[in-house]
Formats: sequence, structure tokens, C-alpha cells
Amino acid sequence: MTDNTTNHQTYTELPLGKMGFISPDQLNKVAHVADKYGVKEIKLTSGQKIALLGLDPSQIPDVWQDLDLGPPADQKTSARFQNCPGPKWCRYGLLDPMPLAAQLNQAIGQKKLPAKIKIGISACPRSCSSSYLRDLGFLGLKKGWTVIFGGNGGGRPRIGDVMGEGLTDKEAITLALKLLDHYRQNGKARERTARFCQRLGPGVIKTHIS
Repeated sequence: MTDNTTNHQTYTELPLGKMGFISPDQLNKVAHVADKYGVKEIKLTSGQKIALLGLDPSQIPDVWQDLDLGPPADQKTSARFQNCPGPKWCRYGLLDPMPLAAQLNQAIGQKKLPAKIKIGISACPRSCSSSYLRDLGFLGLKKGWTVIFGGNGGGRPRIGDVMGEGLTDKEAITLALKLLDHYRQNGKARERTARFCQRLGPGVIKTHIS
């Protein structure tokens, strides 16, 4: 993804890693490429990606080639994931977010939605991925996943609505896809899920997807 500024510099957001994880080899390669092209700063984005700042637009294709990413692509995909490391790396984690995230990412793919969505998957009630403030949130509890819909941060924050509790991975994904399909069919252009839920009401949405 690129974003030109007034001084004609830009950045590229790299589709590296898997659900927020990146290998030491990939980090070394990014550091080498950043040094080669005189990158001014490297930023970790809120979507758990790496952005190389201060590039000249003409450098971006070469940067992608050097990182073995193929040709640059528009990274403005419908869904952006943020998930915690889960019980493998955190003592508070109750459920493993990685299988859920991977299956959900594959199921959503390049779905055409009214607006971008942010997905937060938290493995415990501490909600490190701000699941209640995401368009689609998952909260891991001992009894299973809680699915939350219609949350939003920013200037008009909204706590999302709980749509299901005590769900298995499969049940949580099925519910999430039903919510997104209803949103896709009934949402207005550029209408985020928070405003969608406010307009229709969570009760109406639950009725239509049941």
C-alpha cells in the first residue's frame, strides 16, 4: 500500500508474517532492504504489519522484489487482523487464536464488504486485541469463544454487541460469516459495522442471521 505525501515520499506496507508473527530471517531481510534503500523509519502498524517509511515511489517495486514478495499489490483488503499470541506464549491465554485466525482469514478472503473491517482475536478476557472495539471481535473464555460485532475505536467509539457465547472454533467462524454476509447484503457504501449496528439494531441483526 502506498500513500504519497506533499514531499513526494511514500511508504509501503509489507504483507509479511502470519497473523502478527514474523521470523528472525524475515526481520533480517527487512533490515537489509531498509538499509539498502535508505529507509528513514520502520513502523509496526496497528494491523500488525511492517511499514517502510520515506521511500521514493519508484523504489517500491524493487523493494518488493528484493523481499521476494512478487509485484506490489494494493493491500487495502477488506479485513485486517489483530490477534494475541495465545497460550503458547502467554500464561493468561485460554484458547489458541491461531487456528481460528487462519481459518477466518481463508474464509473471508477478498470478500467485497461495504467498508474495511478490523478483526480482533483475544485468547483471554484481558482482551489484548481490543475485541470489543473491533468490527468483529473474538474473546477466548474457558467455555469457548465469545463473538462480538459492531465495535469501533477512533473518534466515535462504540462497544460491540455480543452475538454468541461459548462457541467452538467452527461455531464462531460460522457465526462470523453469517454476520459478515448480512453486513455485505444490507450495509451502505463505506458504512462501518458500528454505524450499521446502530442503524439496524443488534436485535434485528440477530433475528436475521438466526
